[in-house]
Amino acid sequence: MPSYDKNIYYKPEASGLEIVVDIDIAGSWSFDMFVVWRETATGRLGYLTDSGCSCPSPFEDYTAEDIKWGERWEIAEAFTKWVNENRAYHSINDNAIVSVIDKVVNA
Repeated sequence: MPSYDKNIYYKPEASGLEIVVDIDIAGSWSFDMFVVWRETATGRLGYLTDSGCSCPSPFEDYTAEDIKWGERWEIAEAFTKWVNENRAYHSINDNAIVSVIDKVVNA
């Protein structure tokens, strides 16, 4: 059973991480998230996506080993792809998109 104390979203510091930026584009009883973490020891950046209903917690089945580490431009590109894949299902504010990319590029 996943532990809340080791959840990389709710307790990133327990895994040596900090959240750079997160966005949830789903409605009130579900989640569809893109999150960027920084590994505090090295400064490297990585991301994951997760989605579900209100029953599971976001990223409860993931650990730091699952994070997709990459360069800033690779993460911005992955985010743009994720946005484009989800536009048909969710309303995504253009200002929020720009804000996420800005935070990734300037992290």
